[in-house]
Amino acid sequence: MNIYIFYKNYQTYGGQEKFIYNLSHYLADRGYNITVYAQKVKDKPTNKNIKVKRVFIPPLPRGLRTLTFAVLSFLIAKRVKTVEPDSCVFGFGKTFYQDIYRSGGGVHLYYFQRAILKNSGSVGRFFYRMKKYLSLSHWINIFIERLTFSCEITRAFIVPSNFVKEQLAGIYNVDERKIKVVRNGVDLTKFYFSEKKREFFRRKLNIDSNTTVFCFVSTNHRLKGLKFLLMSLRILKQKGYKFKLVVAGSGDDGFFLKLIERWDLEDCVIWLGKRRDIENVYRVCDVLVYPTLFDAASSVVLEAMACGLVPVASRYNGTTEIIVEGVNGFVIKDPTDSDEIAGKMEYLLKHKDKLQILKENAIKTVKKLPTTNVFGEIEKIIRENCHI
Repeated sequence: MNIYIFYKNYQTYGGQEKFIYNLSHYLADRGYNITVYAQKVKDKPTNKNIKVKRVFIPPLPRGLRTLTFAVLSFLIAKRVKTVEPDSCVFGFGKTFYQDIYRSGGGVHLYYFQRAILKNSGSVGRFFYRMKKYLSLSHWINIFIERLTFSCEITRAFIVPSNFVKEQLAGIYNVDERKIKVVRNGVDLTKFYFSEKKREFFRRKLNIDSNTTVFCFVSTNHRLKGLKFLLMSLRILKQKGYKFKLVVAGSGDDGFFLKLIERWDLEDCVIWLGKRRDIENVYRVCDVLVYPTLFDAASSVVLEAMACGLVPVASRYNGTTEIIVEGVNGFVIKDPTDSDEIAGKMEYLLKHKDKLQILKENAIKTVKKLPTTNVFGEIEKIIRENCHI
């Protein structure tokens, strides 16, 4: 009952990182012996059945660090399978030798096509392409990805959405019978609606209880579409609407703070930066606006819905597959279209009477996706494919 997990970071900050940390504890609590190999270890496990081993990587350029970790993971995993053929090797991220692989971030080639759009205009996009074409990391990522999806010993590829399943099947011709869609879950003991906490944190931020508050949370503000959202705010402000936008997370903070000042949005944007209590940030707000250019399946949307927010999210995000337009949220067809984003936000500002039912439906939707159910599905896939 030995499971070996390979990923560059072992920590609780970040979507993929938090997923791996919690999954390792779920499996350890179920009696499995877990060994995690990681390049960086920032948070220690709390279960004695989990051993974390640091893979030493010399101070090389980022691309070479990625390649070195992938190669060392391959050598370690191959040795493990030789000594313990009945063990299960579980790969995440940039690894290419495993029994089971979870593609939590989607396909790099598809991501690259979408990420180009974070640059405005043909000139900016041209230079972005050139920067990537001259980047060692870009080509190393593609090289490892090809090895990953052609690995003969891999018995199952776990993906968090049909959006990612289509990428694997369409770009790398992965046998669809091997692709298992297991949607991300949400920790309902941490993320839940609380009127009392909502009012408390609104007072702390000096927000009136009747103000409609939009929310944006990310760790990569450019990719997740903050610029397009701020452009939408300008449109709404020019029309005379009153509202607030709470921004939490990180990513080119200086650039966006200057943009907010230049576009005269300081009176309607509350900039919080990185927060450990992100659940309380959600509780302050009414609507999550998430015009991401690419997201395999954002946990942000699930967490916000669990806290009673109405999601307005890009279709280039696998999590929007659970959104029913006008019932529990809204889907943005083109996240670079600020007029479309503003239109959906304006609808909610005009029809505040519809917010309550939308919020209730959002909560009902995510209650079907508790984290424990997701980990249970993954355990089933492990047992079916690793003979444990």
